[in-house]
This record gives sequence, C-alpha cells and structure tokens, in this order.
Amino acid sequence: MKNTNKDLTRVLDECKKAAYLQTLDYLANWDQETYMPKDGIGPKSEIMSFIAQERHKILTGKKLTGSLEKLENDTSLNEEEKIIVLRLKGDIEKQQKLGKSFVKKFSKEVSLACDSWKTAHKNSNFKTFLPSLKKVITLCRKKADLLGYLEHPYDALVNEFEPGMTVRQLDDIFGALKPRLISLLKKITNKNTNKTAPNPSGNFPIYLQKELSHDVIKRIGVHPDQYNLSTTHHPFCIPFHPNDVRITTHYHEGDVLQGFSAAVHEAGHALYENNLPADAFGTPLAEAASIGIHESQSRIFETCIGNSIPFWKYYYPKFQKKFPEALGNVSMSDFVRRVREVKPSMIRIFSDEVTYCLHIILRYELEKGLIDGSIDPKEIPKLWKSKMQESLGIIPPSDAMGCLQDIHWSIGCFGYFPTYALGSMYSGSLFTKFIKSNVNWAKDIADGDFTKFSAFLKEKVHVHGRKYLPFELIEKATGKPFTPDDYINYLEHRYLN
Repeated sequence: MKNTNKDLTRVLDECKKAAYLQTLDYLANWDQETYMPKDGIGPKSEIMSFIAQERHKILTGKKLTGSLEKLENDTSLNEEEKIIVLRLKGDIEKQQKLGKSFVKKFSKEVSLACDSWKTAHKNSNFKTFLPSLKKVITLCRKKADLLGYLEHPYDALVNEFEPGMTVRQLDDIFGALKPRLISLLKKITNKNTNKTAPNPSGNFPIYLQKELSHDVIKRIGVHPDQYNLSTTHHPFCIPFHPNDVRITTHYHEGDVLQGFSAAVHEAGHALYENNLPADAFGTPLAEAASIGIHESQSRIFETCIGNSIPFWKYYYPKFQKKFPEALGNVSMSDFVRRVREVKPSMIRIFSDEVTYCLHIILRYELEKGLIDGSIDPKEIPKLWKSKMQESLGIIPPSDAMGCLQDIHWSIGCFGYFPTYALGSMYSGSLFTKFIKSNVNWAKDIADGDFTKFSAFLKEKVHVHGRKYLPFELIEKATGKPFTPDDYINYLEHRYLN
C-alpha cells in the first residue's frame, strides 16, 4: 500500500513487523503438528513465548500507538485507511489490556497443555489432561477479566474470534437452531429414503488419495504455487501470507472420504487467504473478517458444494478410475447416498451437515459453563456423554472419541467453537444467494468448473478483509440481514425433498 502520510507509513511498517512475528508463530505451530520431534516441545514453548512477547511489544509500543493517536482525527485518510486505523485501535487496546507478562505466560502454558492433550488423547485418558485443562481455564478467565465484558465473561472470549458476538446472541441463535435440527434429524431418520448406504470398502492407497486432494484443491482455485499439503492428526489450514498457505489433512487407507473431504474443507480456508490483498499484508485489510466467516468458506465447499450431486457427477468417475477394485461395482447413486447419509457420529469433524451444529452447541454449552464456573472441569466426561445422548442419541465409548477429540481447549481457544456453527449458517446464506443468482451453477459444477463460484466468494467476501463486521458482511453479500432460516431451509430442501 502506497501513501505519503508519515504517521500512516510508520503504522504500516510496525504492523508488518508484527505480522512477520505472527507468521513465525504460525510456522512454529505448523511444525509442531507436522515434523517437530517429541522432545522439541520444551524449547518450542519457550520460543513461542518469546515471539508472543516481542509481537506484543511492537503492538503496544509508542511508535505504533502514538502514530495511531495522530491518525484518529486525520481527515486526509481515505475509507480504507480509516478502516485500518479503526480496526488496529481495537486490536491494540486488547493487547494493552492483556499486558506483556500475561501474553508470555498464556503462550507458554497453552503450548505445554497442547502436548499434554496429545498424550491424553492417545491414551484416551481425560484425567491426565485435567491439570493442564484447569490451568488453561484459569488463564482464560483471567483473559476475560483483563479484556472486560458487560454481561458474561464468555463475551470477551468469543469476541476475540467473532467480533460483536455475545452470549445473549448465541443463546438466541442456538436456542432456535438446536430444536429445529433435532426435529429435522428425526424426520430424516424416519424417511424410508434414508436407508443405510453401502460403505465402499477395500484398499484406498494414500498416494492416490493425495492425488485427488491436490486435484480438488487446485480446481477450487487455490494457486498451485502458493500452498503446501501435509498430513496431521487434526486437519487444519495455517496462513503465512496470501501467497503461502499450509493445508493439512488426515488419510485412512480404508476410508476414501475422510481425507478428501477434509482437503476440500481446508481448501476453502486456503482460497480465502489466497484472495486477501497481498499488498495490504500486515493490516486488517489482509485479514479475514472473523473466524466464523472463515469457517463459512470451508463449509460452503465441503458441504454445500462437496455434498451436492453435481459435484459427484464430476468427481465420482475420477474416484472409480483411481480405485477400480473398491468402487468399480459401486453405483454413483449408492456412493452419493453414502456421502450424504445423515447418521449421528461420535466425531465432530466426520459428522454429517445436519448433525454438525449439534456437536458445536454441545461444546458451547460446556465451555460457557467452564468459564463462568457453573461446571467443574472434572465433570466434563460425564456431561459430554449426557449431552451427546440428549442431542444425538449416542454415547461415546471413550474419552478419545468424546471430550478429548478436539484440540481447541488445550490451546486456549475458549470462544472458538461457536464460530463453526456460525460459519455453517453463514454458508447457507451465501449458497442460497449464489444459486438464486446463478441458475446454471449445477451444470458448471458437474463440468468441473468452479470458477464462477470461487469468483462469487472472492467478490462478496474475500476482497473485503476486515472492512466489515461479520453480520454486516453477510448482509452486504446477500442483500438481507443474517438469519439461521436460510441454513435450515437449505438443509430441509436437500434432505427432505
């Protein structure tokens, strides 16, 4: 970004330095999940703590804050520059409230807790993770107190990931969504058309699965020279820069869908990062509007497109060609029935799109209670099972398949889970808008042409960065205020009709 304003130039320079440190933080996290040896966790946690401390020093330093103060009343700024100043001011105020010592301690403790979670998950033993979880909860409560809130401590935490969101809003949204999803699940289960689909069995060599993953990632529109695909236990996407995004997935030789679907999901994240303006790197204009909006981009590819019949009209012949022994005698209709089967699952990331948000609401109810003190951490395994039975009618047989399946609590991401459900609902609103304005969308997708869809997302979402708050962005993109109704209507149309 070119400008002649000295104060703005100073702000942009400092922001870029902070962004470089953030990239190093992301790089260390990516390395921990991919190639870092086990005994590297100790020095890695110290390095992460140092990076967090140095980044905090830049963001709260006089060079940046002093220049921002001068720019607040600068009438010569254009609209984009005003947005940069407004968003940065809010970000820096949060950093100032947290303080250097807290940031350092938080970063170190969650790095250690993450390693503790991995061991506990491997051994399916929640009790061994409990001491670390208690430390993280204490830190998150402290974080909420430092940031400040009006009604509920969870407000401060969820606002970190979804600006403007509150417990009051979430309770209203999820309170309306949960019974409708449970009702929809019962209707689908009772339909004769929801017979159990045959499970394609056989051997699906991982190297061939990787080829399909690379193919769909590039077809979605992620630049082939700007991404890397690795294998991890928990699939994720980490952005180093709009020109460098790291995607991971997890393959199973006996299941051809899990790794591929995860790759489609993470490619949606990667495309968003690719399309953010690289020349604004380090500023809010090159950052996602929120985690929920980010999640909408992955869910819209994974479910709205990836679960559609046109998508499989294009991709299923490719699957049959790659795996003729396993899929040669499996019809496309049977395969798609398997893809779109609605059946409660123990594992969130492998759940169908009807039951997915029920997993998120369960986690929201638990972590809200952990933060306000109404839930004792040691009760989590028991409460998890009872809430799973209430919403989904199933009970996890182990901690690994229940309360230990997600990494988020170990890394201090309390307030993050609601964004998964919000992202799914946002995707319903965006997809509804797209198909209404693109009558030939199904033919394009069936032909393997995703360009119009990707261009729609770029125009409506990606290029705006953090210019708008989440609800503002959805309203601007769809032409109407956000409501969960679009999502429910989309699910009912797909699974009841």
